Amino acid sequence: MFIPKDHVNVVVVGPFQSGKSTFLGHLFVDLKQVDQRTIDRYKRDCIEFLKPNCEYAYVFEKTKIEHEIGLTNIQATKGIFAKDILHPKEELCNSEIQQVSIKKYEKMNVSFIDTPGRKKYIKNAIRGIHKGDVAFLVICASLNFEDQKESIIENLIPLKIFLVELVAVIVTKMGEVKYSEVCFEETKQKIIELMKIIGLSTESVRFVPIDGLEGDNLTVYSDKMAWTVNKYGTVVDLLNTLIIPERNQLDTQPFGMTIENICKIRNVGTVLVGIVESGVVHANQIVTVSPSGLSVKTKSVETMGNPILEGKGRVLVGVNVVGATDFDYKIG
Repeated sequence: MFIPKDHVNVVVVGPFQSGKSTFLGHLFVDLKQVDQRTIDRYKRDCIEFLKPNCEYAYVFEKTKIEHEIGLTNIQATKGIFAKDILHPKEELCNSEIQQVSIKKYEKMNVSFIDTPGRKKYIKNAIRGIHKGDVAFLVICASLNFEDQKESIIENLIPLKIFLVELVAVIVTKMGEVKYSEVCFEETKQKIIELMKIIGLSTESVRFVPIDGLEGDNLTVYSDKMAWTVNKYGTVVDLLNTLIIPERNQLDTQPFGMTIENICKIRNVGTVLVGIVESGVVHANQIVTVSPSGLSVKTKSVETMGNPILEGKGRVLVGVNVVGATDFDYKIG
């Protein structure tokens, strides 16, 4: 039976067209979470829908309508294992599931929650924000900061409301400003000033310049931004510094999980996907479905495709249930 490691839920917010989905998709490709066949299929979709350079964004933009219009309109969650956030200077350790030690010899899984940036989809973004333990803000280096300012504020305020700590600002599309350190520093100072106005702490926030499309500074330093070496780090360096939140107090509470997706799987049945907000869920457990009020029985629990004995502590799980029809379950 798979034993889940400690984990962190990272919600990624930012203005429309800031490059969130492209950055996340390319990161997942570099960490071997997406096979080449899938990327090739996404490239063909880009040609079909006349959306060039969107293949990495399609990793998180799952629905057909999102592919056609080229934007995220729902929040999506994907996870990576500790073995995939290998620090370049670390080596593989011997273990059955081939996990690796990251900095401080901690082992963790990371779930990324990609949120839409358009104002009309703010409700969907909030659904994703409330699930996060920490947050990354993604902003575009090539767009005028004043044009992004209102949208940045709209993304930062919910973080404050839901007490989600902003731990990093990812400045992307650096290639469009010729990897300029001056441009990056100007953007950094403007963000710091804006955070102070909103009332967010800036002391522990890290800034990382990247190019999500080209893959610069995602897993290794880019030769195009030599000025970042030993100063700002890469995204993988950032992941290695994440602190696992304390969750033990949640385990003693009644089981609660927000349904994020409902899957109908052949030879399995109905699987409810979501993050365990409180309590513990395991097989052969009777749970109540809201708002229908029906009681259903759990058959099995898994995380990231692996069966587990129990799900708890805000881990992303899939729960196979019986005892109700698909119409009795509601997302949200």
